[in-house]
Amino acid sequence: MSKKKKVAKKPIAKAAKKKVAKVTKKKVAKKKKGAKKAPAKEGGLRKPQVRILKVLAKAKKPLTRTEISEKGDVDHAMLNSYLGANDESVRARNDKKVMVSLLTLKAVTFDAPESGQGMAYEITKTGKKLLAAVQE
Repeated sequence: MSKKKKVAKKPIAKAAKKKVAKVTKKKVAKKKKGAKKAPAKEGGLRKPQVRILKVLAKAKKPLTRTEISEKGDVDHAMLNSYLGANDESVRARNDKKVMVSLLTLKAVTFDAPESGQGMAYEITKTGKKLLAAVQE
């Protein structure tokens, strides 16, 4: 009778998982190194911010966030970054983390309408100047 040696083998699945994990970590590290923010337009505005200003400039009355999102082809959730949060502390945090908002730039103002539909936004003189500078 021959004696068989017991050899400790790693199951193939475990070895494969470790290899995949190493490769994934390397890819994530490369992405983090090369990751850059989207470039700003002239005047420091991004394309969605320019579209928001265009919509508000054409409007004859103040618009709600939903109306701005629909008419300006801007993601409703991103309006908190592009347009700015109504709460100043949240807006200040987002301005540092993401980008400077139109409310911080004083390009847009907001007010609660009497109808109670939510906040309504309109463009200011500063906003019109910014829009004119970007369109040149």
